[in-house]
Amino acid sequence: MMTRGKGTLTGIQLDIMDAVWSAGADGVCGAEIRDHLRRRGRRCSRTTVVTLLARLKKRGWLEAKTDEADERRKRYFPARERNAATDLAIQEFADEYDPGWAAEFTAGLLGSGTIKSEDLARMRKIIDEAMAKEKRK
Repeated sequence: MMTRGKGTLTGIQLDIMDAVWSAGADGVCGAEIRDHLRRRGRRCSRTTVVTLLARLKKRGWLEAKTDEADERRKRYFPARERNAATDLAIQEFADEYDPGWAAEFTAGLLGSGTIKSEDLARMRKIIDEAMAKEKRK
């Protein structure tokens, strides 16, 4: 069974980070995060959200700044880019499996028939770039 590593995010933490990453330069406050979670079907108390935000900040995923309009409120900003969560999850997934997992995973993904043509083109470009980089080594 695959276990969640120290750096990976839980589902609710990913939902919170999605709100933060989507907020832009103005950041997002706790109430806006609660609204975001509610729209995703998650009912959380204010204290639960505050606790989750504090944990994400402690783990280096968030930065908090005092809101200029209301000094009692904090605004949250990402301390890591969105792709950092993806990269970390993939690395931890890869660490759980034997070499060769990537080919099997890719074959299963492509065989599912759910990949859009624009995503296939993007995947092809990524594979081509990785192959060219490997040849230069």
